[in-house]
Amino acid sequence: MKAKLTLMLEKSLIDEAKEYAKNSSSSLSTIVETYLSSLLEERQTQEKDSSTWVDQLPGMDHFDREFDLTDYSDYLFDKYQ
Repeated sequence: MKAKLTLMLEKSLIDEAKEYAKNSSSSLSTIVETYLSSLLEERQTQEKDSSTWVDQLPGMDHFDREFDLTDYSDYLFDKYQ
């Protein structure tokens, strides 16, 4: 679903961007949408890469992703009671 977005930019930037869009046989909306999509995709890729890096840390191969803090606190309570 498309929605309208209003931006406040320098007039000179708007004029140059419109000229660029015209010369590219595209619309300014399409250019902005493509740019924002690429930013978000890049961010998701970086987040994925960082989580991969964490997974490579020693000891992370057996780390339980479903770790429950309540279970651990119960374990500590029983251990030190």
